[in-house]
Amino acid sequence: MRLALAASLALALGLASAAQAQVKLEIKDREGTLTTRSTSKAHQVLSIAGMDIETSSSVATTTTSATGKPEADGTVRVKETISDIKASLALPGDMKVSFDSDKPDAKSDNADLQGLIDLWRSMKGITFTAVVGPDHKVRDVEGNFDAIVAKAQGQFADAAKERLSKEAMKREAVEGRDVLPDKPVNKGDRWQRTRVMHIGAGQTLSLEMYYQYAGTVEKDGKTLDKIDSFAGGVTTPSIPTPHCRSNCSSPN
Repeated sequence: MRLALAASLALALGLASAAQAQVKLEIKDREGTLTTRSTSKAHQVLSIAGMDIETSSSVATTTTSATGKPEADGTVRVKETISDIKASLALPGDMKVSFDSDKPDAKSDNADLQGLIDLWRSMKGITFTAVVGPDHKVRDVEGNFDAIVAKAQGQFADAAKERLSKEAMKREAVEGRDVLPDKPVNKGDRWQRTRVMHIGAGQTLSLEMYYQYAGTVEKDGKTLDKIDSFAGGVTTPSIPTPHCRSNCSSPN
């Protein structure tokens, strides 16, 4: 969901004057509906005892954002709904699974993979509302998060609780809006943000994200500001090695 929010910013930025050498990029919460599609792909290689274990995944989501009228205090509510999802996962041992919400009856003989299919299936229709203040920053998120998490079963239940909790959704909504530079920029200027991804079991990935102002583009008769983004370094904290704390003895 964070990627869908970030992608929508390119269509929500204020117009930039071509006559200016620099532009100030700002979010404008305009009443109306916007549909965005984002794709996230990952390829992981884990080396254990000299053996490489590879996994790869791809998740494409279509999200509808409906921005309401400003309230008396300037607060705006932005309702986000996942309307479509297509996903695939390749695991060691030539284990593969895929899902398309347009064909929701997908099945797997593997119970664990079926749990993943069920989780993907439950994501279609997920809705939450970001409460945005007059400063265009997320103050809160609203939604029936307990009902969303309850749909996850099996070994993926804990991951769903962590990924789809209110705290996680708010964190992603906040980060999704924190992509613009802090000062005016010229075409080609770059800036950086650090993103922390929670990947389950208490583990995280820290991504160094780089953004670059790519100038303006014409779309549907409108002049829009374009921002390119790419991931730089990725780090993960090492998993502590278990060690004996007390009453330790060696086997005979």
